[in-house]
Amino acid sequence: QLLTVTDYWLEHYFQRECYYKIDGKPVVSFFAPNNLTNDLGGSENVRTAFDAMRKRVQDAGLPGIFFMACGDNSSNSQKRFKAEGYDAISAYNYPRAGATSQRSSYESLMSGHVPIWNNSLNDQIMDYIPLLTVGWDSRPWHGEDAVVRFGRSSEFFKEGLMAMKGWMDAHEMRIGILEAWNEWGEGSYIEPNAEFGFGDLEAIRSVFARPGNWPQNLAPSDVGLGPYHISILDHNLPDQ
Repeated sequence: QLLTVTDYWLEHYFQRECYYKIDGKPVVSFFAPNNLTNDLGGSENVRTAFDAMRKRVQDAGLPGIFFMACGDNSSNSQKRFKAEGYDAISAYNYPRAGATSQRSSYESLMSGHVPIWNNSLNDQIMDYIPLLTVGWDSRPWHGEDAVVRFGRSSEFFKEGLMAMKGWMDAHEMRIGILEAWNEWGEGSYIEPNAEFGFGDLEAIRSVFARPGNWPQNLAPSDVGLGPYHISILDHNLPDQ
C-alpha cells in the first residue's frame, strides 16, 4: 500500500517544481508516526518500507524522500525514529506550550516554545525542525472544556516569530514550521480574517522577509466580493 501511495505521489506531486524539497528530496511528514510503527508491526518493518519507497522515487529520477516524524522529541522517541529511517523530527503543534492551566494566555504560548525547542537538541540524536503553534482555542470542536489560549493578538504573534527566528539563527537553522494556515476549529490559523485582517501575515513578513516591494494585500471587498456577516470570536476570557 505504501508503494502504491508513493506511485501516486510521484505522478501527482513530487515532480512539481512547487513541491517542497530538501536537498532535492520531496518532503513527507507523518502526522502520527506511532500508528505507522504499530500498523507495520515494528520499527524494522518501517525501515524496510521507507527503503522501498525511497528506491521507488530514486528509480523515477529523484534523489529520494525526506521523511519527517511529527512526534515526541524525547531521547527514546528520537532513537526509534532514527532507527526507522526518518531524516528529521518536528511536531504538528504544541497547544500547551507555556500553559499553566486549561486556559492560559496566548502570550505564554508564544514564549513557551523555546524550552521545547531546546529540549529537542539535548541528545543531538536527530535533526530537529522547530515548530511554532500560531494559536489555540478548540472550543468550536470540543466545547467549553477545551484547551484555550486567550488574549491573542498579531503583536504577541510577532514576539513568537522573533523568538523563533532568534533560536533558528543561534542554531544555524533555515527551516521552521508554522501550524496552521486554517485550522479554524482549533483556533490555529493565520489565513486573513475579519478579526485580525492581514496582521499575522504582516508579522511574518516583518520578521522573516527581506525588505522590498511586497505584494499588495487584497481582501474580498477589494475584488468586489462580500460583505460577509461573520460574528467575531472573543479571544479574551473573563477573570476566573
